[in-house]
Amino acid sequence: MKRVLLAYFSRPGENYYYGGRTDLEVGNTEVLAEKIASRITCDTYRIQATPGVSI
Repeated sequence: MKRVLLAYFSRPGENYYYGGRTDLEVGNTEVLAEKIASRITCDTYRIQATPGVSI
């Protein structure tokens, strides 16, 4: 059987939202990755940013 890995990078914290800024507890990409994972059989892996490196 083939295995699927869903790797994603999601940035919680301060994000742009409708022209302003908001503090997100969970990043938008993580929300989407969780929705995809609930519909298909896959392993998920969140790619973490390196501390001290700006994005």
